[in-house]
Amino acid sequence: FHFANLLTRIAERKRAWLLGNWLQTTINTLPDMVWFKDLKGIHLDVNDAFCTAVAKEKADVRGRDHYDIWDIPKEVYEASDYVCVETEDEVLAARATCLFDEEVMKADGRLSKLKTYKTPIFDGDTIIGTVGIARDVTKEYEYQQNIVYMALHDQLTGLANRRQLDEFLSKLETNEMVVAYLDLDHFKSVNDTYGHLAGDEALVRTSELIKKHFPDTLNVRIGGEFLIVFTDGVVSEDIPGRMQDFIDDFFEAFKEDKRFGVLSVSADIAEGKVGHGSFDLLLQKAGEGLYEAKEA
Repeated sequence: FHFANLLTRIAERKRAWLLGNWLQTTINTLPDMVWFKDLKGIHLDVNDAFCTAVAKEKADVRGRDHYDIWDIPKEVYEASDYVCVETEDEVLAARATCLFDEEVMKADGRLSKLKTYKTPIFDGDTIIGTVGIARDVTKEYEYQQNIVYMALHDQLTGLANRRQLDEFLSKLETNEMVVAYLDLDHFKSVNDTYGHLAGDEALVRTSELIKKHFPDTLNVRIGGEFLIVFTDGVVSEDIPGRMQDFIDDFFEAFKEDKRFGVLSVSADIAEGKVGHGSFDLLLQKAGEGLYEAKEA
């Protein structure tokens, strides 16, 4: 009987060793961070990827809480947008696997965005801890932000494009709007004489001046023309005066370069109430005035 029990215990120990070995091999192979915590938030074990992220050995992680491991003082954590610790409570309350978007500061001082799965660990019906698996999605997030930016901005000048303008108008909540329509005079002459690179440089310089003089408006490039859209409190300002300041600055900025000495700016301003189709009417009105200015 005792010998049979001894064989059973040996088999159980071997089985436990195998399971532990399989677990460590599996989690250390993963590129994602893996950790196990008790109900007090103390780390019981972590994988190699976790140690790399925090620049600590496993012996320095086991038995420590979130603040010690990530070197974040508690008062700094509580005053920040970090949500890692708070999500543990959500997992315990849900008693199920939860997915979170979290942000942490790694050992190199950079903020990293994580896609984190957290799961409660049960002993029967009792929760005894949690396991977390986090994937660093910082690069993916940056790529996504770049794609969104490129979809909504003119590639050459960085100004808003027509798509961003349409989205802006679809969400607009205001009663009045002013649209300034600008175009560069003799731009074709610059292109024909000095090439398209010079033309592109002129557009970029003009765009930078627009950003400088109109930081509180939606600034749009459509082809070789520019729109400045004033809404809300901005419509009550001296828009013609601001436009004249921009034009004066334009001449100062371009007169020193012989390639652009021929350039000037024509503009028209249209204002009206916002309603169905009103923007297109304002744009048409401003466009008519713009071409009158160019002919003059």
